[in-house]
Amino acid sequence: MKPKMFVTVFLVVFVMVSVAFLVYKEIRNDEAPLKVGEMTETSSVEVSSTVDSTGPLSPNTKVDIVYYFMTAQRCPSCLKIESYTKEAVEKNFADDLNNGRLVWRMLAVDNPENYHFVRDYQLYTKSVVLVKIREGKQISWKNLEKVWYLLDDKDAFEGYITDEVKSFVEKG
Repeated sequence: MKPKMFVTVFLVVFVMVSVAFLVYKEIRNDEAPLKVGEMTETSSVEVSSTVDSTGPLSPNTKVDIVYYFMTAQRCPSCLKIESYTKEAVEKNFADDLNNGRLVWRMLAVDNPENYHFVRDYQLYTKSVVLVKIREGKQISWKNLEKVWYLLDDKDAFEGYITDEVKSFVEKG
């Protein structure tokens, strides 16, 4: 067999195996049942079973949560998203943070107890997600996907976070 043909056959087989693996992995993930305490975007689940490892909120809770979902592997861009978001929230919503109407939480989704957040909020990368809790139940959420596009402009990033959080909180 000529070297050129060998390389071609090898690459074709490699691509076929890779595609088969991805299809298998996707099918396996789609068939996995939701675990107790998990939710989908449209479901309403008691907060005590879904919020995070820092503990449940009381049944009467009325709060908005700003989550930063991360993993143990953190690049400079991920650290920047965390820093800019935390700074914007603490600077522009200090009163809401102090009186408990707004909560800032960072969670590592690669911890087994937090895996469900990937499905709950359809995460595919490190993300900032706003969650509205009323009477102890999640009623809505929003993934702030533009954070990745605004990394090179801190003022625009802060403005985006501030505007989105303000709008989300005002929706009651």
